[in-house]
Amino acid sequence: MGRAQLDAPLDAIARAMTLFAAQVDQNASARQVARAVRADVERVRAVAQTLERLVALEGASLRLAEVEVSDLLMATLARWKSRAPRQTFELALPGHEPTLLGDAALIEQAIEGLIGWAAAHSGPGDIRVSLRPAPPAEQVGGAAGGDDAGGEVSVTIRCPLASAEGAENERLLDCFSQPRPGDACALELTLARAIAERHGGRAWAEATPEEAAITLALTLPSSPTESAPPAEPLAATPDELDAAMGDPLALARARHSIVVAHGDARMARYLRANLDAAGYTAKTATTLSAALRLIELEEPDLALVDLALPDEEGRDPLASALARTTAPIVALGQSDDPAACVDALDAGAADFIAQPLSVEEALARVRRALRPLRGQASEPRQRIFTCGGLMIDDAQRLVTIDGAPTQLSKTEYRLLRALAQNLGKTLSHEALLTQVWGPAYSKEIEFVWVYIRRLRRKIEPDPARPRYILTAPGVGYRLAAPAGQ
Repeated sequence: MGRAQLDAPLDAIARAMTLFAAQVDQNASARQVARAVRADVERVRAVAQTLERLVALEGASLRLAEVEVSDLLMATLARWKSRAPRQTFELALPGHEPTLLGDAALIEQAIEGLIGWAAAHSGPGDIRVSLRPAPPAEQVGGAAGGDDAGGEVSVTIRCPLASAEGAENERLLDCFSQPRPGDACALELTLARAIAERHGGRAWAEATPEEAAITLALTLPSSPTESAPPAEPLAATPDELDAAMGDPLALARARHSIVVAHGDARMARYLRANLDAAGYTAKTATTLSAALRLIELEEPDLALVDLALPDEEGRDPLASALARTTAPIVALGQSDDPAACVDALDAGAADFIAQPLSVEEALARVRRALRPLRGQASEPRQRIFTCGGLMIDDAQRLVTIDGAPTQLSKTEYRLLRALAQNLGKTLSHEALLTQVWGPAYSKEIEFVWVYIRRLRRKIEPDPARPRYILTAPGVGYRLAAPAGQ
């Protein structure tokens, strides 16, 4: 309620400052004041959003799914590399992805808060982020590990101290448990700690003066502990959840997943509420960058994309979404622009809905667009790739080795599918990064190395002498074509 009461005056202040700045275009001091006020508005809005999340966390059920923490870290660091270009971020990933069952959206918020705090408070030098499995008995920062037999997953952010003064560093550490007034980043730390505890884990900070560094840590059990509040398995029945738990690709797929990308936050919430009521799992984004991140994370069955979706880089919303997913995309346009409907359909949209829209019509068009996924299409999707004993059935998203199914994470499967779709052809590191992770990661070649190593451990009889995934030194990788093909 407090957030709703804040939004209207904040929007009014922001509009007034924009108008004020336009009217005093030649007055540098006035423009500076307008920028400062708009920045304060955004800070207040960020604080309100964080408080809203803290309140919502109190009684909400966890939406459990298998979480690929590597992907969350990559997405978060990609955002911060553009937000903080003067700082250098390094990411260390393990050769094997630690298995984690949790609420991906909440865990991403916690990671975002920790990295944001490090970017705002660190001194000159690299910010080093690492992911690793932590044994249950491990003691870190004076806190004992959990008793969960599956162990823990630990994310650490190590940043250089901004000050050599011990008192100043102690003050920074105090922010983790006792946020100071006016420090929005410190409030994000409180949220990160609450999210960790909600999963039965912990979060803390410690200083190492001899190395002039501060370490922030987030440690989560491989699955929520019994002490955590009961979790809600995405509205699945117990039988559906048991079946999904054996297959990471099927987990959290009990209901069709839909991304709603709309520039009007109220309309986005309205569509989400109606989709949820109709039996879908809907998530919203109000900017193109947020929508593309959500599409990467969720791999939705369908996306509703506002053609007027705002984007700082001026990208085309429909083209950007089409390049990021093979799921059907329904474009949302203006009723008085028939040319936009023609252009959207020609560009590859599955359908077009004119606004203002009828909810009943929108739901009917969503059902129609999803029909092929329910097996009602006249030409069902049948794409099977074979390479010796390796078979990839893209229709069922199934991978088998000599007839035995092999479980792959979402990202591992996307990488293997990209190679299979170009059977026998070498794909460069940059091409793989763009196809699997998106254009924002085209320079992060080490991500390809890590995931290729993981894939080989799962599908190769001898990972040291790969039979299926072959290396083109200095170029990239290819999936070996069967003899005679």
